[in-house]
Amino acid sequence: MQIVLESKNLDVLEHGLRAMQALSTFLPAARAMACSSEFFVHIAELIRTGNIQVQQTSASLLTSLSPKEEIRRSMAECMPSLIKMLELPKPVSAQEIAAEALACLLSARPNRIEFSRDLKSMTKLVQMLDPRREEICKKFPVSVVLALAARRQRCRKRLT
Repeated sequence: MQIVLESKNLDVLEHGLRAMQALSTFLPAARAMACSSEFFVHIAELIRTGNIQVQQTSASLLTSLSPKEEIRRSMAECMPSLIKMLELPKPVSAQEIAAEALACLLSARPNRIEFSRDLKSMTKLVQMLDPRREEICKKFPVSVVLALAARRQRCRKRLT
């Protein structure tokens, strides 16, 4: 697993991530991966620095494994990259996966606080809701706004 996540070869990386995604459907393997903070450090790095395919697969792994709160807190640094993925006009699947991954990360209270303080990400999120931006399916930014505002009064105020 370590070798695949640190590979510089994009083909090896993509195939390795897909294999891990397939393994995540096997409950004992999913539990082992979900408890590994080191694994999620690599996943966060791939979300931040990978190409769109690697980012998508990494974000999908994040949501399917739904790690513990302390691991989600440690992944806050990749939230701006997920916002950028959410802004992509195509493919729509990238927007959906980014929204799901953001909702997963925002379920940790410290991440909601950090996200609400990140003016750039908040501005981008609100701009995605603009009806004139037809390239973005509105249900995905709305789901992120709901995840952000569900438990935090201050976040709701910043959005308005």
